[in-house]
Amino acid sequence: MSLNNIESKRAVFTHPITGGSFYYTLLTASEVDARLPSLFSSCGSSEETDYVSFQPDTRLKSATQDRFVVTDIELSDGSWKLRAVLDGHGGHDAVNFASQSIAAFLRSRLNDVIDAHDNSPPADAVARAIVDAVRDMDNSIADGLYALFPGGEQSLSSMTNEEISAIVNDAPENHQKVMRCVNGSTLLLSLIDARRENLWVCSLGDCQAVLCQEAESGQWSSSVLSFNHNAGDPGEAARLKSEHPGEEEIILNDRVLGVIAITRAIGDYEFKLSLPYVQRVLLNIKPSLKFSFATLEQFISRLKTPPYLTSQSEVTHVSLNSLSGNVILVLCSDGLIDAYEEGSRDLDAFASRIATALRDVPPGSNIASHLIRDAIGGADLEKASYSLTLEFPGKWLDDVTVLVQRL
Repeated sequence: MSLNNIESKRAVFTHPITGGSFYYTLLTASEVDARLPSLFSSCGSSEETDYVSFQPDTRLKSATQDRFVVTDIELSDGSWKLRAVLDGHGGHDAVNFASQSIAAFLRSRLNDVIDAHDNSPPADAVARAIVDAVRDMDNSIADGLYALFPGGEQSLSSMTNEEISAIVNDAPENHQKVMRCVNGSTLLLSLIDARRENLWVCSLGDCQAVLCQEAESGQWSSSVLSFNHNAGDPGEAARLKSEHPGEEEIILNDRVLGVIAITRAIGDYEFKLSLPYVQRVLLNIKPSLKFSFATLEQFISRLKTPPYLTSQSEVTHVSLNSLSGNVILVLCSDGLIDAYEEGSRDLDAFASRIATALRDVPPGSNIASHLIRDAIGGADLEKASYSLTLEFPGKWLDDVTVLVQRL
């Protein structure tokens, strides 16, 4: 990138990809610290968890599609701690539903497994219950759409587009059910059992979870507990190619069907449903389905053997009894790694950046806020200044949500 000062408080940022030049305001460290909190849509602490949601473009602050959950789930053996970060896309319907529903779906599955094992379920049984709960929640979104057309694909073939459009658009509750299918969301959650002996981290999509532990020397170590479910990941790319042999356009430019980066998600049923439901139902929704990286015609031509996305999550288990000293878990949407790494998705490097940032957290401060301050520039005031004040016509930083849970 090229940064050229043009006067004491104004500078020019040259975009590294497009080459376009845009003004931003140079800020002092105190000005950065004063401006940053005003751009938080949520900021605070609940019990042992600090949380912040951030979007520097004030035009988009109220439109953030990030959500988070900080709650306890009362189960048959006691109170379990649930923390979650969700990163929505395409609209708010799917991410709102998931953030409001995940606790109930977990409660159902977890009570079953607790009761089946006399209040002492093994870690792998809990992991399976979490995976099942996430899948149940996603399936319920599709069930809402299927219920609108009891005759299934056969009934669609006998209906006109006008009749289908009336069903999905005229009644608000029907429209919301279909929009949950069209929209999507990632999901990252942590769960701690009632005995405070076990931690599970569940990944669906490309949010990040980093476990950090402080040594007696004051240095922090870190490890990644989440998975990277996007088309740029070699393992995910190989899985998709094996599931859809012979489809040369299964991944284009690190996107599934050349359209979406993530490979696992809640919602996004245009990538999961059969072609009749996509063409006859989802394409009749208003506002119309649109993609940023492909035309609708290109997408339909590539839609041969769905589903292409899955709601099959992956779970990591950690015994809390094996940890000692100060230990924290960072859960974040992918906006944080984008702010830190500026295009790189090296998870180990990202975890190291988190550990380094924890060395100088002011006592009593909100750690989530501290990490965002570090990610947007830290001591690099030029980066912090353009991160906060860039005069750009579009979105220059992704929404960022960070939860920091003290274990």
